[in-house]
Amino acid sequence: ISGLVQMVPGPEALSQLLGNLASKNKKAHFVLTQKLLLLQYKHKTSVLHNTLGYFAMDHSRRPLLIQVLKDLLGTWGNSSAVKHSPVEQQVYVSKAILISLAHLKDEEVKEH
Repeated sequence: ISGLVQMVPGPEALSQLLGNLASKNKKAHFVLTQKLLLLQYKHKTSVLHNTLGYFAMDHSRRPLLIQVLKDLLGTWGNSSAVKHSPVEQQVYVSKAILISLAHLKDEEVKEH
């Protein structure tokens, strides 16, 4: 899945290829919500756009976007993580937070 996310031209293509796999398959869920966003950080920004856009595109996947944003904010605000993680990872997480927020509707921001 990691390679696919890196190669697709955008979240629309990823959505067509994966459908709701992230909601149905534990391994896909882990790769898309944890590995690509929190555990690895050397990917291009397009990986963030593809992954987060994929979550945002479908009503049934939007809860994943909100949960991922909460996880990203938890990591970003964790003083220990900030002290012990490379600057590149902090920048990557910051980008992911901003992209996630851009996909949220005003009501979703207020609700969560």
